[in-house]
Amino acid sequence: MSEAKALTSAFGKAVLTGTLAGGGPFLIITVPYGFIAGTIISSPAQTLIGMSLPLWATAALVVPLSLFIGLPVHFVIRRLDIWYMPVLVLVAGFIGFMTPWVLAYLWQGSVNAGLCLWAAGVGAITAYKWASALSRIY
Repeated sequence: MSEAKALTSAFGKAVLTGTLAGGGPFLIITVPYGFIAGTIISSPAQTLIGMSLPLWATAALVVPLSLFIGLPVHFVIRRLDIWYMPVLVLVAGFIGFMTPWVLAYLWQGSVNAGLCLWAAGVGAITAYKWASALSRIY
């Protein structure tokens, strides 16, 4: 497999894993609520959109952050010849931790420490999947 195919495949796996890690636990709340509201709304499309909203919201953050921050960080770490899974996971966890703070600062709002820890976990899980998918070629 060429390096471009391996990177593309690893990126897709990492983004999917990060999206499921970030939004998946909230499905415990939205899926039962969607079934209850689905009997009232009677629109299957609206019910499915409402049930899957945590995944869409998480994907809207995981995909651009992985693309515009995660990939450049990966190539910098690789260029510096310090490409090890713990380094990548720690850097991604730090970036995930700082993302809610930066967004809150830009929007002049307050930030929840729990949200920062949640985002750090999502970043670390995404980087772990990225690094484990690429461990065969590096």
